[in-house]
Amino acid sequence: MSLVGIADLDAVEISEVVIPEEVAFGGALEFSFTLVALRETDVIADYAVRPLAETYALREGMTTRTVRSGSYQLDIHVNGRVSAS
Repeated sequence: MSLVGIADLDAVEISEVVIPEEVAFGGALEFSFTLVALRETDVIADYAVRPLAETYALREGMTTRTVRSGSYQLDIHVNGRVSAS
């Protein structure tokens, strides 16, 4: 994260994470969390949704994946680290 000016990785805590256990296929995933800065710092926060599968088929020229039913995991990243799942 130092490449984008984020050097203080321990200056932020995440709490009050609310992630539903299940989302209907075709439904919307709604989640929330609270970030608390322990001192003045810059923050980059994002998330990733990834399938929980044993293997992934990677093909040349692949740009998107087809969404399939099954188990997925939401990872919340704060300053480059997975802070909650």
